[in-house]
Amino acid sequence: MVDAARRFRPVTPEQMLAGPGSGTGPAPGAWTVVHAKSEAYRPDSRSKTRWARRFAIKFDPPIQPELTSAADVITSYLLWAAGYNVPDNVIVTFRREDLHIQSGATYKDPIKGKRLITDEYLDGLLDKVARRPDGAYRAVASRFLSGKPLGEFDYEGAARTTPRT
Repeated sequence: MVDAARRFRPVTPEQMLAGPGSGTGPAPGAWTVVHAKSEAYRPDSRSKTRWARRFAIKFDPPIQPELTSAADVITSYLLWAAGYNVPDNVIVTFRREDLHIQSGATYKDPIKGKRLITDEYLDGLLDKVARRPDGAYRAVASRFLSGKPLGEFDYEGAARTTPRT
């Protein structure tokens, strides 16, 4: 049995402000889209930067720009300070021309199954998210954690204990 008191670590205000990671997000320049999904108004595209670091890119809905992205980053800092293993989440801005689709990249269509991501599909996803007045997109870049995911959080009822397949 692990003694919970041994796992406690003090966090200074400076560490709290620094957060769970480098806070740098994807490198500037072109991003490669390797997967995409859309759930209601929260499109998510996995982006791979020039240095092959992977991020989930999460957007705000058009009716609430900056709300969910800010909450996502702030919450990740608070949970990290409380001792949870959380991704390094940062706010990023980019333009559509910064996104390039990897050959063979797919998304799951609820009716037709696995489909290739096309420019038209990606543009359709981006049409559903908030844009800044200058035409750029604002989102959260969430660096993938090491290891194998156990599954998604279930917002209804008890948390899922087995991974989704």
